[in-house]
Amino acid sequence: MKKVFLLMVFIIFLLDIGIVFSQNNDVNENKIDKEIEYLLEEQEEVSVIVVLEDDYETLDDYSVSELNEKSDLEKKRIMVEEQQEEVLSELDLKEEENQDNDFEFDLESKFSVVNGFAGNVTEEGLQKLASDPNVKKIYPNRPVKAFLSDSKNIVNASNTWSLIYNGTNITGKGEVVCVIDTGVDYTHSDMGNCASTSNINDGSCSKVIGGYDFINNDQNPIDDHGHGTHVAGIVASTNGIYKGIAPDANIIAIKSLNSVGSGTTQNVIDGIDWCVNNASIFNITVISMSLGGSILYTGHCDDSDSLTAAAIDAAIAKNISVIAATGNADSTTGIASPACIKNITSAGGVDKSDGMDFNRNNLTDLLAPGVNIVSLNLGGSFQTFSGTSFSTPMVTGAFALIHQYIKLTDNRNATPSEIENVLNDTGKRITDTSGSGLTFSRINILAALDFLDNKGPIITITSPSNNAVKTALTVNVTASEVLSNAVLEINNQNFSMSGSGLKRSLNVKSLWNGSFNYRIYGDDRFGNTGISETFTVNINLSSDNLTSLVLTLNEAEKQQATNVAVNQTTFGGIDFGSSILNFSGITALENAFNISNNLVSVDTNNFPGLNKSAFIVMKGLNFTKAPLIFTSSGFESTANEVQCSSTTCTGITYDATNKILRFNVAHFTSFFGKTNTTNGAPIITSTAVTSGTLTNQYSYDVDATDPDGDTLNFSLTTAPSGMSINAASGLITFIPSSIGNFNVIVQASDGNLTDSQSYQLTVTNAKINKLSISDLDVKIGSKSDKNVKNNTKLKDAEPGDKVEFNIELKNLFTEDEDLKIKNVEVEITIEEIDDGEDLDEDANDVDIKPSKKEEVKIEFDVPLDVEENTFDVLINIEGEDENGTTQEIFFKLELEVEKKKHEIRVISASTLPPTIGCKRTFSVNSEIINTGSDDEDEVTLEVLSAELGISDITKNIELDEGTEDNRFTKSISVSVNDDVSPGIYPITVNTYYDSKLSDTEKVEINVQACEQTKEIRAQVSGQGTQFSDGGVVVLQTVTQATVQESFMETDEYLTLLAILVIIFIGTAIFVTGAAFIVLKK
Repeated sequence: MKKVFLLMVFIIFLLDIGIVFSQNNDVNENKIDKEIEYLLEEQEEVSVIVVLEDDYETLDDYSVSELNEKSDLEKKRIMVEEQQEEVLSELDLKEEENQDNDFEFDLESKFSVVNGFAGNVTEEGLQKLASDPNVKKIYPNRPVKAFLSDSKNIVNASNTWSLIYNGTNITGKGEVVCVIDTGVDYTHSDMGNCASTSNINDGSCSKVIGGYDFINNDQNPIDDHGHGTHVAGIVASTNGIYKGIAPDANIIAIKSLNSVGSGTTQNVIDGIDWCVNNASIFNITVISMSLGGSILYTGHCDDSDSLTAAAIDAAIAKNISVIAATGNADSTTGIASPACIKNITSAGGVDKSDGMDFNRNNLTDLLAPGVNIVSLNLGGSFQTFSGTSFSTPMVTGAFALIHQYIKLTDNRNATPSEIENVLNDTGKRITDTSGSGLTFSRINILAALDFLDNKGPIITITSPSNNAVKTALTVNVTASEVLSNAVLEINNQNFSMSGSGLKRSLNVKSLWNGSFNYRIYGDDRFGNTGISETFTVNINLSSDNLTSLVLTLNEAEKQQATNVAVNQTTFGGIDFGSSILNFSGITALENAFNISNNLVSVDTNNFPGLNKSAFIVMKGLNFTKAPLIFTSSGFESTANEVQCSSTTCTGITYDATNKILRFNVAHFTSFFGKTNTTNGAPIITSTAVTSGTLTNQYSYDVDATDPDGDTLNFSLTTAPSGMSINAASGLITFIPSSIGNFNVIVQASDGNLTDSQSYQLTVTNAKINKLSISDLDVKIGSKSDKNVKNNTKLKDAEPGDKVEFNIELKNLFTEDEDLKIKNVEVEITIEEIDDGEDLDEDANDVDIKPSKKEEVKIEFDVPLDVEENTFDVLINIEGEDENGTTQEIFFKLELEVEKKKHEIRVISASTLPPTIGCKRTFSVNSEIINTGSDDEDEVTLEVLSAELGISDITKNIELDEGTEDNRFTKSISVSVNDDVSPGIYPITVNTYYDSKLSDTEKVEINVQACEQTKEIRAQVSGQGTQFSDGGVVVLQTVTQATVQESFMETDEYLTLLAILVIIFIGTAIFVTGAAFIVLKK
């Protein structure tokens, strides 16, 4: 019976072992892709990819100091190499010198940044690998192949090349693209025109600066097919006609496809592996792969090709974007690998009319033209191809340009997801009506830069220097980016500056003696405005007599004088500009010129060489509005007057404030002004907004001036249905309900005369957004603006004001559509308002049901130290509907902060302690600040309380505006007499500037009665402890509590634990002994 019992125990033990081995076998089988087993039934060896488990314990042999000196990538390389050696050491490898020997594995490639290797495996080798715990997965090394002008204008690449940021054009300069393909013909005249070499990494080629050939295992990745050269040309060709998307980018040529355009997964992984390993050496930022397999995937395929996915993950971790083609099978449900891998950017194709073509599904990230694309051909010519192979390099080039822009403007490297999101959000929306029904984004590079570029250009005045003394003023400026226009603001007048690119200049005509402040406004390509520093120029014309530099010329120079100006300090001047004048015989300017009160005259009868066109400034006039200009023949004559014709006197402007008349004349006689009793017509001065998007708010604020200062009325004489205008302000608003071109005529009238402006509004498709702002109210201090629209300027903010945004959001999905918009986030940023830093606030997330509204409120305090300026207010709202579609809104407002000329505020006032008892002393602490626009040197701070006898006055405090010296703090100590009755007493803190009251704050002190307790009798159980505070004694009773001990802290628990350990050990000895006896018998 005993033997039977022992035998049963042994059988149970063996069954357990069998179960364990069975489970291990199942695990091993799950490591092997079934396709490998099928292939081994037909052939002796199969090409495979072997994926290994990551095990960083292999680094334990290295010291901490050694590891600290290595980057994460270097540590991974070491770990991968250790794992590879450990697994390969257990296999019989095929020897290079003896190709006939029996082997289990023929090693083709060991990867370095992904944990695995590739080669040919036999049945025996496969089983060994499957049973190795360091092996994670084994799958076939599947074949891949290449997916066999004016497109750069379609994606708006050519318009970006002229943009300049920090002195560099957006052409891809400094960007390096890894092209994994059939190689690149670097001898092509538009791809480097380099000499043939056995090692492309030797620095001999300035365009294709590196690479590797994984087909022939050498360092000369020259193209022997043509596909790779065509792809590289689309990225970075320098040809004048067929220029690449990023023509100044450099290329890394990786040859992973052979002369017929075929390769394997191993070759692709080798290529990615090389690019990641050499990223730091060559500054690689994008990998482009116009290739893939024949299997189409409807979802992410990372599990099917895990080592390629790991290689792509390694690239993304190094901030390298990876772009791959979706394939050309015209499937509307599946795309090829590796485009189906999660972290890749998959590129589909359209024709040049944005018609859908080629493979696409919901994994397709971006589209670009891919039909009839002209690019470089092998051997030096050009050729036309179609396919996603050629839309992919367009997306690649776009990534390079966006990466370059962000690096130039923000001095940082953009992430792959950041670039993809920008191109997706700003691209042209294309709905696939021919198959999938999905909506995709076709890249628009200029629109992406427009979205990113929200900073004004930096405008620098290069001459004259600040506070220069001049007899005439010519202003020269440079900008940090290309300017679309520049305006000089001086003496309350604006003048357009001439020039192009980064430079603008202007000769300011006929200034008089005095100091003038001026600054320059410049707009970039996307409408962002930059403002220069304000400079001062001091004009010194030396006397009230006529002055001109022409008298310093010699006689020959006087006969061919140009750029002549004649000035009179009080009454104005004449500027002849580029006209060529003959001053021969003129020894005194007064002999030929008369510039006096309301008269400018030139003696052209005696000096006909002065009868030229010119610009006239007349100063010191007394007209309330623009006068009429009259002419008279004869020097210094006003007889036989005739009103100056519109062809002789042009460009007439009158500064009624400073009494200055400016105008151009075609030739010379005597000119003078007379009171204008007629009504002048208004002039519309603003430039129309000519573009809008479907269902989004369109607005255009029409500006106009009237020479008589009349109140103007605005109206629309021609407009699309639904467009309206505010008659008083001229603000046009419109929500387009259809796309197309619409004629608009707006009119400004003073009641008698009118001016009209005609323009064509182009409405295009916009993203259909189901989240809207149904109402936006903004409260600034005590003033409220209701139903604020996009692009509105908020006025009247002052330092310290509370700005409150009340936003009403609406879900535009109908109840029948029944889609909730969830997790709606609202964030508001006021840019650079806090000493150059942004202020950010957000609201709690809300969910909005279909057709319903939700309100959110966000508040800001305008900083007390804010500068007087206008600040951008960005409202970003984003949520996701129940279909997973992002719904978002972007509003841009302006907040104008103005300071009072004089304002001294009390920013804090307090008493410490706020309550006093027996100890009758406290302090009054106050802090004041200068929030006005002027420096103050006669500020007074008062602290007063008649009841408590406080009268502390500090005078002649200096507070400089906009500096660290704009604050003053003071603390005064106060003693309260014993005869002061208990109660609450107010204390007043006043501030003054120049003896004028500016601000008042009141604080309080609570004076309590003092009652000394000499004896306290209390029945207290337990021990008492006394504390004293202000003469009041408090008894604190301390009660001793009984704490119950837990079972785990008792001796009984320890005894039980020891017994259980002994039983466990005995059982193990018993089972081992029983097995030994049974086996012995």
